[in-house]
Amino acid sequence: MSTEHPGLNNVANFLTVIISAASIIIAFASYNYTKDHDQPIYDVVLTSGAYQGAGSDYLSGTDFTTCIGTVPPGKFTAYVPYPGEGMHARVESAIAFRDNKGNDWIRDAKGILSEIKTNPYEYLKLDLPPENWQSLESE
Repeated sequence: MSTEHPGLNNVANFLTVIISAASIIIAFASYNYTKDHDQPIYDVVLTSGAYQGAGSDYLSGTDFTTCIGTVPPGKFTAYVPYPGEGMHARVESAIAFRDNKGNDWIRDAKGILSEIKTNPYEYLKLDLPPENWQSLESE
């Protein structure tokens, strides 16, 4: 004769189903968050521009850019070409890239993010295929 109560088995089964369903919901939520927030960027081109003073918000051409390619999530360092001194100009970095949805963007030296209608290589007037590749260094 069994000493277990049939009601306890039903409660245990019910809790198992609830915990499994909650685990699935959490897994999907985590996947969606990661998919939307922790994605690589592609066709990355680094350049510089004038943050303050006279000069372009970003420089174009092979002599003033560095191609990175794909940048995975994380913190990395890379060399940004320095265009030299200018009168009362403050120089900052700029970046052009393609996001995981296929949209192309540029963030200029002033920090303004703008969508661009062509890929970063064409937009920044690089010779193709680019010869100014550089590797990322992990921080």
